[in-house]
Amino acid sequence: MLIRMNAYCRISASLTINILLLCGLVACPTIFCNLEVDGQASNFMTTKKYYKLAPGAVISDGVQNGCALIDKMLNAAFNLSAYSADYTMKVYKERQTVNEEGTFYFHKPKLLKLEVKQGSRKGSLAVLAEDGKIHGHLGGLLKYFSGVVSIDSDMAKAINGFPMADTDFYSLAAYLKNMLKQGDLSLNTIDARQTNKFNSPTYVLDMYSSAQPTKLLLLKRIYVDPKTYLPIFWEDYIDGKIWSESTWQNVRTNLRLPDNFFRP
Repeated sequence: MLIRMNAYCRISASLTINILLLCGLVACPTIFCNLEVDGQASNFMTTKKYYKLAPGAVISDGVQNGCALIDKMLNAAFNLSAYSADYTMKVYKERQTVNEEGTFYFHKPKLLKLEVKQGSRKGSLAVLAEDGKIHGHLGGLLKYFSGVVSIDSDMAKAINGFPMADTDFYSLAAYLKNMLKQGDLSLNTIDARQTNKFNSPTYVLDMYSSAQPTKLLLLKRIYVDPKTYLPIFWEDYIDGKIWSESTWQNVRTNLRLPDNFFRP
């Protein structure tokens, strides 16, 4: 009889716990997490909320002047002596979208190495060497023919038209600083915000022009890592429409590169 009572108590307790769990679903939304709704992370009751960014429109809520954030980006990049990162780039041209992927390496004071791994220039290699010139070769069969060009040559530009010599993190932040000196303006979110670009929150920095009295013209939008203050996503706009995107991933710092790594 005692054995039967103990079994009954265990069954009754189990039922009670299950009922409490079912009744507590609304109060405990972490249950049944990690589901996906339309490709986005969701729990059982709600869908993950993102900070909405209107395409081509300058951010306006919860923002502040972006000068301080740009200075932090400059300082963070200045303190990196040697690093590498994987990049992806996309350019929305009139008749087609051009894509490229690769890896770039940087070493102070101003040494760069760019390896193109995907895209029309796959296999290309470019090195900004100590002589201040770009050395490299194209991909495919042309890799056996190397050449040297100046840093301002059209052949030394990325697919979005930006000079290869200015694609390191410090030069990019200095470019934003120079935009301010030329009269452009900046705003950034006061807090890191969760967007649909990444799994973790980032600062959103907008560079814009106020040349038109009745309209703020978005020029660039940069998503900044709140821990490293390095850019992880960069958007370029022309006439309020997106022109190109650049992403940096797998940033590796404090690299020890061989002495001949940046030699032509």
